Amino acid sequence: MVTLEPVAAGNRRALEGLTVRDDQRDFLDCASVAHLLREYRDHPAFRPHAIRSRGSIVGLVIYGVLPDDASRAWLPLLLIDAMHQRRGYGRAALAAVIDELRRRAPPPRALGLSYRPGNRGAAALYASMGFRPRGTDAKGDVVAWSELDEG
Repeated sequence: MVTLEPVAAGNRRALEGLTVRDDQRDFLDCASVAHLLREYRDHPAFRPHAIRSRGSIVGLVIYGVLPDDASRAWLPLLLIDAMHQRRGYGRAALAAVIDELRRRAPPPRALGLSYRPGNRGAAALYASMGFRPRGTDAKGDVVAWSELDEG
């Protein structure tokens, strides 16, 4: 249903045009997708990927293996464009990330992420995909982990 592709000149403009609903703006740590792409462009561990479905960019996901612990991966962002939400793209993208991580040699054993406590949609999606809350981070966001060898 979706494919993940590294950010490149050919998809950057479409990615920069992604938006979130007004009620979701507080769930992001920055003002725009363009800012996120700049922030992660040269990150040593986490790489941004376009989420594509049927030829269109529908979202952005950023993930990678933790530099200080190769047994664990982290997903700092999963964003589905406001016009493409509630169609299964978030679930499909998360499944694609998990599949890609499981194919690595050696694969990480766990994938972690965080989300705002008020983000009920994210909480429900992540729980349905096997993520279990393990506490909160310094910003008060819920931190959840999934064991990748359980699937």
